[in-house]
Amino acid sequence: MANPRTNLYNNLSAMLNAGLPIIRSLDIAADRVKWRLREAMKVVARDVKQGISMAEAMAKFPRIFAPLDVLAIHVGETSGNMPDSLKTLADWYAIGDRLRRIILSGMIMPLLVLHVAAFGPGFFYWFFNVISLIQYLLAAFTFLSPFYILAAVILGIIYLTPKTGPLRRFLDRVLLCIPLVRKAISDLALSRFCSAFYLLSKASILPSDSILKAAQACGNNTMASRLKGGAQSALEGSLIVEGFSPRLPLDFREAWSIGEESGQISNVAKRQAHLRLESAEFLLTQISRWIPRLIYFLVFIAILIQLIQALRILTGIYSGAGLL
Repeated sequence: MANPRTNLYNNLSAMLNAGLPIIRSLDIAADRVKWRLREAMKVVARDVKQGISMAEAMAKFPRIFAPLDVLAIHVGETSGNMPDSLKTLADWYAIGDRLRRIILSGMIMPLLVLHVAAFGPGFFYWFFNVISLIQYLLAAFTFLSPFYILAAVILGIIYLTPKTGPLRRFLDRVLLCIPLVRKAISDLALSRFCSAFYLLSKASILPSDSILKAAQACGNNTMASRLKGGAQSALEGSLIVEGFSPRLPLDFREAWSIGEESGQISNVAKRQAHLRLESAEFLLTQISRWIPRLIYFLVFIAILIQLIQALRILTGIYSGAGLL
């Protein structure tokens, strides 16, 4: 199922581009979503009518609107380019939707094989009354429990980790240490940073302020800390790139340096945002396609262990009977 925020932000962007006032757009958008998001959007629309900024209104619902959403909306309000900010948010959520579909579609067969491996071998023992139903189910759940525990841990990390705080900072750092996902996370963060910087710079926001706000929008605390040094460098009258951490990708720093030296930093930021987003989506798609294969491998290992244990039992039985 697609994230409802994808359609919400796409619809808002389209309506604002068509010339509808923000309040009218929010009222229409609220009627097109469901459940808690609908109630939250109605409150946001009401607050905006009362003169509160949209970002402030959304910040009242931290369980519904992620900090990144609020920040992106704040960037749109500050830059005066709300439609582009909303479209960027919709694109970010759309990538998540596509990756989720790839993972779910690829997981159907591995999960089927996993449960057949868990319930199949013992079925005949139970059917012919060699073991009781309780023993049969217990054996199956014992086989499945490591997979369920692993899935629970992963889902817990994804959905229960706070969006801010020490635990989030630790998780962000860990993600950048995993070889398979490091570049994907880095490119996605840089894409978000460049998108926000482009919108802010086009609105003539001071470079130092643009860097700080854009760094907050990148969605990864570790990447943000590597980018924020550019703000201090800009305040000191130096090139922004001189304040960037050397741990940022070299090609990114070189492209940024060329943009500053040529006076085309806004265009370079826009181009980098597009390129990094394409790279991140490609890498994350490849990772998503490998997840089912990893599940197949784990299932194979588990079945192999079962076969070895069964072979040992049979060997013991035959040895006890003097047949070996």
